[in-house]
Amino acid sequence: MSGQILKSKSENGQKLALDAKNVKSAGIQKSKLGDFEQPDERFSVVHIDLIGKLPPSEGMQYCLTCIDRFSCWMEAIPIPEITAEIVGRAFYEKWICRFGVPAKIVTDQGRQFEAELFRSIAAICGAKVAHTTSYHPQCNGKVERLHRTLKGAIKSSQQY
Repeated sequence: MSGQILKSKSENGQKLALDAKNVKSAGIQKSKLGDFEQPDERFSVVHIDLIGKLPPSEGMQYCLTCIDRFSCWMEAIPIPEITAEIVGRAFYEKWICRFGVPAKIVTDQGRQFEAELFRSIAAICGAKVAHTTSYHPQCNGKVERLHRTLKGAIKSSQQY
């Protein structure tokens, strides 16, 4: 369509000619991404995500990855499956019981984190759950970077 001339009439009957390559559709307007505020203390805001399917080790094929936004403390918790119950239990036993209840838990929109069970665990503990924007993994960048490092380490350890 580039280079073609589009002809139409205006409201008062005048002919208009527009070059097709200069005509743009309204398209989808993208919202500006928000910024995360810097937390005041450690373990108050935690980013969590899942990585896997990994090569099995002692029945574990997935990891729940958690990163504290303030201190950048990282944990990779091995889990056998990625059901909401297993993910919720692992987060409670391995993170909350050790470091306390975070004020905010940031997750992607995975079905495990959207499940009523996970929301209930967070509500009972008093944590607020925030979800990142769909199809925008940069919002959970710290966790995504950890995934890249873990995958590289696992791949290199398999070679020996």
